[in-house]
Amino acid sequence: MDQLFVVGWRSQDRDNDACRCRMSAPKISNPDHYNFDIKPVDAISSWKLNFNLGCVVKYVARCDHKGAPMKDLEKALDYLNYEISRRRANGEQ
Repeated sequence: MDQLFVVGWRSQDRDNDACRCRMSAPKISNPDHYNFDIKPVDAISSWKLNFNLGCVVKYVARCDHKGAPMKDLEKALDYLNYEISRRRANGEQ
């Protein structure tokens, strides 16, 4: 089954203008830190989150399951701050 996957992005437009292509679904293992009833990738896709907000969900979801909760929470905060900065730069309140 073909799916659409992001294959690259530039830091200045990381949320919308990523380079995309069609390819076969990759073989991705299911590590324990993503083994939930609702997988973060499914929530991100269903909610149509951009890159920054998707990373926030990913890092928050796995923070207590991968062994470095503070590191994951700090990463989530970084991506949330990127998104806040992006929206402020676009004039959002």
